[in-house]
Amino acid sequence: MPFIQPRNQQPNNQMKLKLSQIATVASVALSMLFVSCGEDKKSKADTLDSIADEVIATLNRMPEAMSSIKDKESAQAAADVIKEVGTELEDIAARLEKLDVPSDEEKKRIDKKIEDGIAGGDEKMGNLDPKVMADPEIQKIIGEAMQSFGETMKKVEPIFKKYGKDSNKES
Repeated sequence: MPFIQPRNQQPNNQMKLKLSQIATVASVALSMLFVSCGEDKKSKADTLDSIADEVIATLNRMPEAMSSIKDKESAQAAADVIKEVGTELEDIAARLEKLDVPSDEEKKRIDKKIEDGIAGGDEKMGNLDPKVMADPEIQKIIGEAMQSFGETMKKVEPIFKKYGKDSNKES
């Protein structure tokens, strides 16, 4: 479904629905998948909890950025944040790929921590200003950023699935 809709349709609800669906898919996939430890940029050993905290902070930047959109300029700033989040998730996935798979018990604990930590994001995404999100220029800017984010998620998904509690479950 394109982000820019013909004038006879209601882009507000469709845009909110599409953004909510993307956010939900990303949050569910990531909450199931980021569950191990590795080395961070400071060469300090990560812990299971520090990785979860990093995932929560990274994912929570998206709805925060989206909720700040008021015009074309703030939409571009939000799009930049969305792209940065994708880049950060690629970095986390690369670190994750080098690690041992944790126990099912640890996966469940961390999954719950991440789910709880990102729970407010869906609400923020659902409360986007419909008038602002109806602007075709804003839809184009955000649509391109979300498409890029989706492509990033497709690339890193196989890595994350390896570490998820439901690794055989379809997303």
